[in-house]
Amino acid sequence: MGISLFKILLSSQMLLSGVATTGVAVNEFNRSSLNSQVSEMTQLIASKSKVIGTKEIYNFNGETFNSKQELDNFIYSESLIQSYQTSSNLNEIIKDHQNGILDETKLYDTNLDNFSMVYRDAFGNAQTQRQKALDSYTNLGLVQQRYSYDHIGWYDSPTEAKDNFVFKQGLEKSNYYQVNGRFYNAFNKDDQEKMLNGFVDGYYLKPSNFVGTKRAIGNADNIEKTIKNNFASKWGSPTRVTKTEDICDDLNYVDFVETSTQQTFKFYKSEKIEMHHYIEGREQKHNGQVTIKPKDRLDGGTDFFRNKNNYDRGLTHGSWNGKKWLYKYGFINSDGQKEEITFNTTKDGSWGKNPTDVDLSKLIIDLTHNSAIKLYGKKIDEMKDSEKDAYLIRTKSNLGYEIASTKDIPTEIVLELFDYWLPVFVKNEILNTYGLPREKYNKYGVKRDYLYGPNGVKGEELSVSDSQEYYDNVLKPEIMTRYDGFDQEGNQLYKVNSQLSVTKADLDNYLYLMGEMDVRTLYTFTGEKHQSSLDGLLLSPTSAEAQEKLFQIESNVLAKKYFAFDVYGNYEVSGNDKEDAVRKLQTKIDLSSKYVHNDEIKSWKNKTVSFDNIITDGIYTTYKVMINDKPMYFINQMDAYDALVSGSYGGSVVTSEVSNVYLYIQNKDGEYIEHTYSTPQELEQIALKVLGYAH
Repeated sequence: MGISLFKILLSSQMLLSGVATTGVAVNEFNRSSLNSQVSEMTQLIASKSKVIGTKEIYNFNGETFNSKQELDNFIYSESLIQSYQTSSNLNEIIKDHQNGILDETKLYDTNLDNFSMVYRDAFGNAQTQRQKALDSYTNLGLVQQRYSYDHIGWYDSPTEAKDNFVFKQGLEKSNYYQVNGRFYNAFNKDDQEKMLNGFVDGYYLKPSNFVGTKRAIGNADNIEKTIKNNFASKWGSPTRVTKTEDICDDLNYVDFVETSTQQTFKFYKSEKIEMHHYIEGREQKHNGQVTIKPKDRLDGGTDFFRNKNNYDRGLTHGSWNGKKWLYKYGFINSDGQKEEITFNTTKDGSWGKNPTDVDLSKLIIDLTHNSAIKLYGKKIDEMKDSEKDAYLIRTKSNLGYEIASTKDIPTEIVLELFDYWLPVFVKNEILNTYGLPREKYNKYGVKRDYLYGPNGVKGEELSVSDSQEYYDNVLKPEIMTRYDGFDQEGNQLYKVNSQLSVTKADLDNYLYLMGEMDVRTLYTFTGEKHQSSLDGLLLSPTSAEAQEKLFQIESNVLAKKYFAFDVYGNYEVSGNDKEDAVRKLQTKIDLSSKYVHNDEIKSWKNKTVSFDNIITDGIYTTYKVMINDKPMYFINQMDAYDALVSGSYGGSVVTSEVSNVYLYIQNKDGEYIEHTYSTPQELEQIALKVLGYAH
């Protein structure tokens, strides 16, 4: 904005030394004098100016802006769009998907003091009390008293226990992992499968462009975050990255986007140029302005029409039948119609040898663009046209700049597209191992893996694949150097530890787990090698204790235990009482829990709510604009911007108009100074400069 007349008058008043009683008169005189000078000068400048082109001017909130960039700078510098952090998952609180508007009543803050722990019960519901959640899994009503003579089969009555007793004997020993109160035999395939099913079902990724120079493990969410941190800049790079051997990791954004740009050319009445416009052969009336929208992009922008080589040239005749050159350009418009625009000079034609020509460099043309970007979840060259709608992720349209190719997409838009593309592509492609064995990698260097924490608890710090690789390449070869005689069948034995020696067939079936694990060599008395005993009732830490249990079996001693079951059929055993059995089982239950905002909990109004439907589950950024003094929140910055400037919700609207650009040349003491302007305000500023009131 320019210097106002009021400011100039104020500065001139400060130089006056008149008494206070004459101040008003002097002020009125100076104001009138300055207004008169500026008015005369603006008229003089306007009369001496000539049109040199056009430009689009934007109006918003009572302000005028000379470019779209100037408008955007104003919007962001004035904080008309503000970011706001919330703990609410934005995808769960969208009330208008088309425009990305969020439900402001479900936006919760991120202050941890306003959160409480909520637990998942056995039925998938949210519970605010931990004990209530535990009781949904098991309680005294699910405890059964059972009997056994052999410590293997447990029955509801002593009679059933006696009828089903079959005597077996013989001591064996084996290695067992103790995980969450259960005992899993390290050599028993069924036990291994049951233990692994309690681990996290995750993924193992080879080193690649996706994850960097080290392998990555994790669940789907963590893998997505890892890929985002490592691959965003590579995906959005103008130069495709080098492919890792045997891995399809040279993906680039150009593989997944299609662009289109609609050019709109506006031709204005130009000096000494006659213009005609035709659609399907019928001439169209115009008042010195013609707008065309070619279907196909024209290289060169407005200069395309100033280049006579782009026209079909023919002859026409002036009013006195003189000859003139006529330039025709025909094309198919965006509606599929045949369209034509022609130019020739307004001068009379020539009677001589050479027809009168037209100066197309004098054409006044305005060019605007309406571009669109389509983002897909599959490579463009791998899709049929009929499949594109199914793989379309997002469309960005009404972009007011030219996108001649994918390379013209601004960096900030590419990064925004990556955020939309990544979750879809990770889910449908990168982590797609459908039909593959767990040990086999897909084309993105990914395979399924079991993940676990120390002592086998749920976690993602350790990998079964890493463990198996270490066992096969390091530990197993080392064990096979420790010879320890032969078994009764003549098989070579190898010492696993100071207590246990096994055959090569046993080593081939062994499940080794890296990290801090509770693995024990325990004795059994059933005579079965590598006996399974998840509840540990058949296991003893010493051979003496195992012998004692074997003696009780031989003596027909009736054993009694309390079995506490949960709703899934899992159980815990106690030899004391029902309460102890329930307590032991509840200590084994791994409750899922999360912090939830207190206002969200209040919104449930003591009604049953699914744990999976909880809204507050992280930290997210939303964007706020004030429209008619009311806040509106949007899922992304682009939607907030569109709402702010479109006037769709009753607020201000951006309007634009095409304005001529004028050139005025000032002769100042023999020096020629060029001034350009488009608006009355800019004209006034030039007048003030010429008069010496502004710089």
